[in-house]
Amino acid sequence: MDTKQLKHLSSPRNAVTNNGLFAVLSVIGAGLSYLLYPVLTKFITPTQFGDVSVVIALAGQIGGLLLAFNVVSIYIVNTRSREDAIRLSEIIQKVLIQVLLVAMGVVLLLAPWLQHSLHLSGSWTILALGSIILLSVPAVVWTGYLQGHNELARIGAYNAVSAAAKLGFAAALSLLGWGAVGAVLGVIVGQLLGLWLIKAFPGTELPAAHKAFSLVRRPELGLIRPLAGYVTESVVVVGAFSLLFAVDIIIAKMVFPPHAAGVYAGMASLGRVVFYGASILTWIMLAKLESQDIRHNRRVLARYLGLIALMGGVVVAAFWIGRDPIIRLSLGPAYLAVRDQLWLVGLSQLVSALLYTYTLYLLVLRRSWPAYLAVIVASLAVTLGAFHPTNPASMLMGLIIGQVAGWAVFAVVVSAHQALSRKR
Repeated sequence: MDTKQLKHLSSPRNAVTNNGLFAVLSVIGAGLSYLLYPVLTKFITPTQFGDVSVVIALAGQIGGLLLAFNVVSIYIVNTRSREDAIRLSEIIQKVLIQVLLVAMGVVLLLAPWLQHSLHLSGSWTILALGSIILLSVPAVVWTGYLQGHNELARIGAYNAVSAAAKLGFAAALSLLGWGAVGAVLGVIVGQLLGLWLIKAFPGTELPAAHKAFSLVRRPELGLIRPLAGYVTESVVVVGAFSLLFAVDIIIAKMVFPPHAAGVYAGMASLGRVVFYGASILTWIMLAKLESQDIRHNRRVLARYLGLIALMGGVVVAAFWIGRDPIIRLSLGPAYLAVRDQLWLVGLSQLVSALLYTYTLYLLVLRRSWPAYLAVIVASLAVTLGAFHPTNPASMLMGLIIGQVAGWAVFAVVVSAHQALSRKR
């Protein structure tokens, strides 16, 4: 997003109310999303939970790539007229859905291989994954469009209601004996309900969903071509950190036996609370940045990085000190075998959250190669985390060391580049 366009995102009194409602409702939504995993462990077996968690993790990873278009939607709203903004958003929505439909066809052809590689119990998981991803398209486009119009309270309501519906339907269908299929179906129904709500809620008119089902025309592609550079950079940044958010569960599912992977996934779901909480602070921070005011922006960045570090540090300490009762009460005794890794999951998520916040700061202000930082951090973390892990602890240590090493490499490269630039 061009810094010239940040003014109304950081402004006056109604921004305070919007930010407050958004924060409260999003915390409720994040809490309910977080509860989904421990609640499901009460109704389905660890092996079934492994199937559910890998579907949600993969959907979250691909949905993370789509989250880049949330940023792009904000950019469009702030740089174009209302008519152009809604038209461009509808074209982007159409292109994404049609590309994903083609991708789904390819994935269905690869379904037997994927089922074997990820130790999935049935091909239904592939169809469920595709459905969740398709529903993510209007979600990210619409919420970005509303953020551009500063309707944060409406987004907060969507976050809370959608999360509550997913939790309620997934738990109910699992309790009725539908197992992993019911859990994932509940997530899909909850997402549909959330989309209906955000569309029906009074306020700014949203891009039309039905237009996504007409074929993309060449003139429409021409209209969005100037956005290609910004879209690419946003996809790289958001996609890399979405990978870090979920890659431990994916590695565990591919490397460890199905039961062990399911037990790890249940425990790892608790550690996600760090990233959920930090992401709310991150989006509020971005709204406080001001055009061309470098000192103010640095103070804002330092303040929110400090808040994230403090919040995350408290949670990680609680995970270490109270790991036994936390696991026993939230997941059950079947998951106590991996209790000693709970604090490591939290620490890995905290490092990811801090780096993600800093990288989005660079992206929004168009500074210091944010895409390079994201790629270096993700590449080193995944390489070290997936390098022949003998147990969850070694995998998590690899992810943590890789992220820190990635940031150090990036800092050295940027410092060297700045030193050379000054000499010229």
